[in-house]
Amino acid sequence: MGDSVFCHSDSEYAERPTALEWDGEKVFIEQIISRARVPGGKIFRVRTTNEQLFDLHYDEINDLWEIQPL
Repeated sequence: MGDSVFCHSDSEYAERPTALEWDGEKVFIEQIISRARVPGGKIFRVRTTNEQLFDLHYDEINDLWEIQPL
C-alpha cells in the first residue's frame, strides 16, 4: 500500500499535489519547490504549511505514492 497524497488533476492525474497524510494528519502543501518527470513516474519536492520539506514520488505504473521527509 502506498502513502496518501491528494492532488489537483486536469488533463492527467497528479498534476499538482495539494496535501499529504503524515503522522496520521492531513498536511497541506504550501509550495512546490521542484517537479520532474522520470521514467514511469513523477517526483515533486514540496514545502508544507507547517514548514516541513518532502519528496513525493508517484509511480504511474503501480499507481502508488511514496513520501520521503527531508
